[in-house]
Amino acid sequence: MNRRTTFTLTTMALLCLAVAPPTRNAVAQENQHVSFKTSAENTEVRATNVDVGGVPNRVVRVYDVHRTHRNGPMINGVRLVEEFARGTTDVTDR
Repeated sequence: MNRRTTFTLTTMALLCLAVAPPTRNAVAQENQHVSFKTSAENTEVRATNVDVGGVPNRVVRVYDVHRTHRNGPMINGVRLVEEFARGTTDVTDR
């Protein structure tokens, strides 16, 4: 084999190894549902309304909620300290 063929085959083999599927632990992640009660204290809400042209009375709202916990719940041995929630709403004719 010449050098170019060897280089091409080596490069292809390395690329195949780089995109190989992840190990078993990464593939078999466990899903679990967690619920807990929180109060409105230590919560910041930021929201922006954007009037959208093209449709009468259409408003897109973008919001961001940031909450810090003083004594948050334990989830798998890790204490919850803060949480973020971001989202959008699209309203027509209020």
